Amino acid sequence: MRISMVKVVDERLPFLNSSNTPIALDDDDIPLETNSDPSLLPITSRHTSAVWSDFKRKRVGDVIKAECNHCSKLLAGGSKAGTTHLKDHIKICPERVCQDLRQTRMFGTKKNLNDKNDTMTLAPYEFHQEDGRRDLAEMIILHEYPISMVEHIGFRKYSKTLQPGFKVSSRNTTRKDIMKRYELEKDNVATLLRKAKGKIALTTDMWTADNQRKGNMAVTSHFIDNTWKLQSRIIRFLYVPAPHTAEVLADALKESIQSWNLDLRLSSITVDNCSTNDAMMEILKGVFPYDSLLLRDGLSAVVSNGVQRIRDSVVFWTASDKRVQRFEQVAKQIAPECSRKLALDCKTRWNSTYEMLSIATSYKEVFVVLSAHPRYKMALIRFYFAKNFEEHDFEIEVGRISDLLRRLVDEYGSKMGKTQGSSSQQAFDLDSSSKSNEETFMQEFAEFLQQDKDSNCGDFKDDKYAKLVGELEEGFETCDIDSGTSGLCTE
Repeated sequence: MRISMVKVVDERLPFLNSSNTPIALDDDDIPLETNSDPSLLPITSRHTSAVWSDFKRKRVGDVIKAECNHCSKLLAGGSKAGTTHLKDHIKICPERVCQDLRQTRMFGTKKNLNDKNDTMTLAPYEFHQEDGRRDLAEMIILHEYPISMVEHIGFRKYSKTLQPGFKVSSRNTTRKDIMKRYELEKDNVATLLRKAKGKIALTTDMWTADNQRKGNMAVTSHFIDNTWKLQSRIIRFLYVPAPHTAEVLADALKESIQSWNLDLRLSSITVDNCSTNDAMMEILKGVFPYDSLLLRDGLSAVVSNGVQRIRDSVVFWTASDKRVQRFEQVAKQIAPECSRKLALDCKTRWNSTYEMLSIATSYKEVFVVLSAHPRYKMALIRFYFAKNFEEHDFEIEVGRISDLLRRLVDEYGSKMGKTQGSSSQQAFDLDSSSKSNEETFMQEFAEFLQQDKDSNCGDFKDDKYAKLVGELEEGFETCDIDSGTSGLCTE
C-alpha cells in the first residue's frame, strides 16, 4: 500500500504550480497516455454534449481549456464553463467546412464511364438564395420560358419540394435578374473584344419571329483571340421596324457597330446577296473610314471563280442518277469515311454556300480522280503501265495505245453528225481480290495525279481530240445504264 501511494503522488508531481503547491485533480483530469501531447485530457462519460466531438480538452498552465479541432482556438473548458460558448463558436468557426449532417448531401460519382454503380460521397452543402435566383434566370433564358412561370402554383410547389429554403422570386424580380445576367454577359464580351488585338469581322442577317411577324437584326462578331482560337459572339439582337429599306437597315447596323466601338476595327461585313443589302453596304461605305473595311463582298470579289467552279462540279455530279451513282462508287473507294451527299447552294444565302463548300472539300480527292476526261485517262494508263513494264517497253506500249486511241477517235469523229451507232459489251464483276487491288490502285492514282499533274499528262490537252472525246463521252452518258450496255446513243 505504501508503495502504491508513492506512485500516485509521483504521477501527480508534474502538476505543481509555481509555489510547488499540488493542484487538486479529478480522476478524469489525469493526462492521456499519448506520445503526441502530454497536456491532453480525456473526454469522459460526464462530457455528454455532442459539441465535444469538435473539441479536445487540454491543460494550459493552471487551467483547463477546450481547443477547437478546426481552428485550434482555446476556449474555457473547465467543469463550470458549460458548453454554450462552445456551440456558439462551432456555428461561426471559419475553418469548419461542414456544419452538421443535415447540411451535407450525397453525390453519386463514377470512376469511369463503364462503371454501372455510382460511388456515393458525402460532401458539404450550403444553400444560397442568390445562386438559386441566378440559375432560375438562366433556365428561363436558355429554354425561352415565359417569365410568368415563376408565379405558377405548380412551379412554386415543385421548387419548395426541391429546396424548402428557396424563396421563388416574383415576376418583376426575375425580370431584373435576367437583365442583370444580360449586363454581366455583355461586359464579358466587351472585355473579350478589347483584349483581341486583331481586326473584327461581322456577319448580319434579318430574322422574323413566327408568332409575332416582326423583323429582328442579328449581328455576330468573329475574331481570333490572343490564344489563336476563333471566337464568335452575338453582339446585338435588335428589333428593326418596317419597312426594311436600305436606309433603315444601314442605320440599325451602324448603331450596333458604333455602340461596341468597332467602327475602326472592322475587317469585313458579310451579308446575304440581295439588292437591299448591296444598297445598305454602299451607304455604310460612306459612313466608316475609307480604309476601315479590308474586304467587302468577299465571295464575289476574291473567291468567286473558285466557288463557281465548285458549284459547277456539284451541279454536274448531281444532274442525273447515273452521275450520282458514279460519284458515290468512287467516293466509297477514295473517301469511305465521308457519307454526306453533295449539296448545291442558293447563291443568295451565304450559309448554304458554306455548307456546299464544306461538303465538297471533304471529297477533294474524289473530284481529282473523277476529273480524269482524256488527258488524265492517259495518265492512268501511264500509271498502270509503269508498274508492269520496263522503262523502255513502257514508253513503247503507251505510245502504241495513244496512236490507237487517236485513230479510234478519228473514226468515231467522222461519223458524228450522221448517225450514232450503238454497241454493247458484256458487263462483268471483279472478284473480291481484284476489287481490293482496284481500290488500292485508285488511291495511289489520286496521289500520283497530285504529284505528277504537271508532267506526262498532257497527251490530249488543248487539242481537237480532247474536245471530241468530251463530246463523245456526253453521248455515252445519255445511254440507259440499266440495260447493261454502253456505247453511243442514236439520235
